Amino acid sequence: MSPKILISGFYCGPSPSAGLGIAKSLRDAWPEATIIGMDYWNGASGLHDASLTERLVFPSWDLLDHSLHAQTIRDFSDTHFILSALDIEVAWLSQNVLPNPHLLIPTKSSLHFAYKPFVRIAGFLPFKTPDIYIENGDDQALYDFCREHSWRIWVKGPYHGAQFVSCWRDLDNARLKLANAGSYAHVFYQAHVRGLEESICFSAIDGKLCGAVHMQKRVTTVDGKTWSGKIRPLSKRQLDIVSDAVLQIKWTGGGEFELIRDESETFWLMEFNPRFPAWIYGSTIAGINLPALLVAEASGISMVANKNPTTDEFTRIVTEIPVLSYISLPQATQPEHGQVTALGKYGASFGQLESDILESQNTQGNTRADVLAPAENGPTASLEEANWAKIATEQNSTPVRICLESKVASRFASAKVINSVLGGGCKLNVAYSIKTCPDKLYMTEAFNCGLMAEAISLAEVEHALTFGWERHQIILNGPAKWWPRTIDDNQGLAAVFCDSLDEFERLIRSDRQDKVWGLRLKIPGFGSRFGAELDSYDDLARATSLIQRVPAGIKLGFHVHMASNLIGKGHWQDAVESAIGWATTISAHAGRDIAMIDFGGGYHPRDFSHVPWSELMSFAKARIPSLESVTIEPGRALSQDTMLMVTSIQDIRRRGGEVSEVVVDTCISELPLARVYPHRMFVLNELKMEVIGAGRARILGRICMEDDILADGVSFPKSTKIGDRIIIADAGAYERSMSYEFGYGRVSQSF
Repeated sequence: MSPKILISGFYCGPSPSAGLGIAKSLRDAWPEATIIGMDYWNGASGLHDASLTERLVFPSWDLLDHSLHAQTIRDFSDTHFILSALDIEVAWLSQNVLPNPHLLIPTKSSLHFAYKPFVRIAGFLPFKTPDIYIENGDDQALYDFCREHSWRIWVKGPYHGAQFVSCWRDLDNARLKLANAGSYAHVFYQAHVRGLEESICFSAIDGKLCGAVHMQKRVTTVDGKTWSGKIRPLSKRQLDIVSDAVLQIKWTGGGEFELIRDESETFWLMEFNPRFPAWIYGSTIAGINLPALLVAEASGISMVANKNPTTDEFTRIVTEIPVLSYISLPQATQPEHGQVTALGKYGASFGQLESDILESQNTQGNTRADVLAPAENGPTASLEEANWAKIATEQNSTPVRICLESKVASRFASAKVINSVLGGGCKLNVAYSIKTCPDKLYMTEAFNCGLMAEAISLAEVEHALTFGWERHQIILNGPAKWWPRTIDDNQGLAAVFCDSLDEFERLIRSDRQDKVWGLRLKIPGFGSRFGAELDSYDDLARATSLIQRVPAGIKLGFHVHMASNLIGKGHWQDAVESAIGWATTISAHAGRDIAMIDFGGGYHPRDFSHVPWSELMSFAKARIPSLESVTIEPGRALSQDTMLMVTSIQDIRRRGGEVSEVVVDTCISELPLARVYPHRMFVLNELKMEVIGAGRARILGRICMEDDILADGVSFPKSTKIGDRIIIADAGAYERSMSYEFGYGRVSQSF
């Protein structure tokens, strides 16, 4: 006897479905079996494989009669075993086809334990789970989460789609792609765990484990999908753990636990897939045929004995096979009308299917629904923010940038306190980064609070001198610090840091007299464009030789600038420790003591006050006994959230009754970093102020440039109208200093 089986999911591109691997596994077990391949797109190339007896190609889900298709599956299940290789289809089948002995997928109640983002089966497994952030429209909280996890974040959908992101702009684009029916409500964010990627795959019938294997990824695609792997059986303890878990949830069908094994040998559960993985035939090659064990248990039909495996490793290859004449290939599509390859493993479209499934699930406790109604579910304005409404309405015209002077005073007062911190006999010096915001108010506050000044050009040195700083209170940094050369060279500075070994050599040959000379270090692995190269023996030898030539009367320092705002807290701490390690290595070989370490700036305002400065200095002092001072440059942290931009809505575009785009009277010349990091935004209708949360609308600037988009992924109340004002917070720092005049009918600077 041989079973009859219907299998879905035969896409075989770079991110394939498991249908073909299941079919090949079952063909090995029953050479005479009837195996029908099913898909919803004629571009699913696995349908042409010789493993299949028959093929079925249905319309895409947006064209499919769902009730008729459910009846078709029920009819097939009278005589055929049904296996699905598509996550969304598994969920749809569990809701629309009653359980029966031939339907080899988890039931609706079992599937509840696999719903993302909170994979409830984790309660039955001895694995850790990564931190999860649930989308709720509060981009500021989400931004905090990303920095907390060093900008190593996965943006994920409820059934498919996972994209690794390392900056805000990438995140915004990723969640837009994964949005469902215009809503981010089911998008979630998972912290990355560093380690080896492994999997446990299994099959079970009504909670009884049929078999399980362990797979370690050896080669992956650019999307992180398995290309080559190593298979091994589970140990007795591992089998007991998996057996108990599937018994607790009464699982039927295939399943996969995607794991990360970190450096401490701790396992993290990253995903629970309610189906066989695409690499399933690799397990069969290694002698453990999980699809066949599943069908054999369900049918009672003995399978052909497994061939003795010759290897426990597998890999994929790319080759060509002949096309079956009765399955036509997709028609050629002109590139401007969309690429065929963009359809991917899920065919032409799911249409409304995913929305229907999500709506019918009981997702309470999983995700926040309807985040497009920020007044109900999204962020709310703080008391301080609510007070901005009056400030915004008092403006006679827009756009206008408003400085929150009390906030400025508060920020600099906190810097003054930190400026006096001591740790291990080492002093912390706070230097104001002039480039961040050279306005008079900020320069005056910085000087009055006793901060040093950090300049990136001789022009900025001259600017600092006009506010009262002495030369010995100014640090000179940057890749082109000697510009403009028409200005006096201003010797006697507190420190001069060179951006390259070539520049450092020129400095040594000069007759300058400054307190500290040093190198800006490019830490290997952090991808900065700044600093001296250190990743070769020749570079290290040259750096050592140059430091030995620094005049005896000038002290040695090192600088590293990795903005924690961009790389996150954890990576910033890694950069600090790495910089200390490189500096001590170089100075030890050169036989020169280190007097100063400068850790640069780029701190987010909400992070800056939580940095343990005393501990950091004690750490540095313990490794560098000669260290006299540590310098930081918190320009952004002192000024970014001290300015508002008030703008007025000039036009509103709607789709389906919802606001899809608003055009305002400001533009990227006033907010050049509008999309680099999330800004707090509020819409003001008379004196009623509402938070602009995450959504699918855009804020467009006033000028005729394609990239004049101030926000791409926000939401507005339906009551929004032309003339309403929008308050854009966090408009200080570089949003101020990099702004320029544009669109006023005149040039902003003459040359």
